[in-house]
Amino acid sequence: MSCNSLPRLIFTAAVYVVGLAGIGVPAASAQVRNRISIPVSSDSHVEVPNSVHPRTRLATDLGPAQADTKLEGMTIRFSLTATQKAALDQLLADLQNPSSPRYHQWLTPAQYGAQFGLSSADIAKITAWLTSQGFTVTGVANSGTFVTFDGTVAQAQAAFATSIHSLSLNGETHFANITNPSVPNAFASVVGGITGLHNFRLKPRSRASVVKPEFTSSVSSSHFLAPGDLYAIYDVIPLPTASINGTGQKVAVMGMVDINLTDIAAFRAA
Repeated sequence: MSCNSLPRLIFTAAVYVVGLAGIGVPAASAQVRNRISIPVSSDSHVEVPNSVHPRTRLATDLGPAQADTKLEGMTIRFSLTATQKAALDQLLADLQNPSSPRYHQWLTPAQYGAQFGLSSADIAKITAWLTSQGFTVTGVANSGTFVTFDGTVAQAQAAFATSIHSLSLNGETHFANITNPSVPNAFASVVGGITGLHNFRLKPRSRASVVKPEFTSSVSSSHFLAPGDLYAIYDVIPLPTASINGTGQKVAVMGMVDINLTDIAAFRAA
């Protein structure tokens, strides 16, 4: 991984998160060239690698999932060209360089799409194909980086040439694709990933109960940290004392998360 890969990932994730609020209108710009150059045909496919959730290997296979199971919020995410990757790396460097004219000139999702998204013409071809497969297209990101759509297990299996099974893991029943999905050859160079073919979700990992500041377990001798400990460790106590409590500030959580606000409230209360 290059030294610029992590900043690029974080910046792209930020645009993805902000772009969620602007789903609906394809990004359009003459700066982005069309990349789908051959006719779209469902007769020949290419696999999208690394698209099987790792938990499927730990689960018990219960057989094919119900064909009419609804799959909501599926996405097709688009990849960057080598030229776009290089340009994005340079932009990330310039955004943090005080001597650059682009220093802190942050991009909106639409501006990002104009440089690093997929062209409107290519997005139209992908959405038309999705519709032809029976899916309902629910949105196109203003950043031009993904399309969202809904459908059923049967439609997803047929369109993406994959198998979706019911699975049992840790006493819970799930469904997931057990083979890599495929897309038409025409999309091979533009599709970076497909999500929403499984219902494995992230789970909150906080367990706030008897945890107290400076608490050490008498059973395991493990030492736990509660909010009060973090205040002391990082010398944060002077901030609330000076009435600096974060009012007016915002926190952006990057990536796919499943936040349980009840757990967060319990942690803060502890």
